[in-house]
Amino acid sequence: MSLNLDIIGQKMEAEPFTYDRDTVILYALGVGAGVDELDFIYEKDLKVLPTFAVVPFIPTFLSVFVPKAGLNLFRQPATGTRHN
Repeated sequence: MSLNLDIIGQKMEAEPFTYDRDTVILYALGVGAGVDELDFIYEKDLKVLPTFAVVPFIPTFLSVFVPKAGLNLFRQPATGTRHN
């Protein structure tokens, strides 16, 4: 299946996204924050990693953009191909 280039330049509706301290902390832990980054994982004076800004787009990307673009994220490689 080829990529649908008709999606280029189209506007997508903004989806509301809510988050709380737990979401921010779980994200930080998920990207590898540890003892050296306590500001991002400890609730007192919690800071948010700048890369957290991509998280609100992920549900829209998966449910709207991927199908419209004709992408198949779970496609199996062709038989006989080898990936290292």
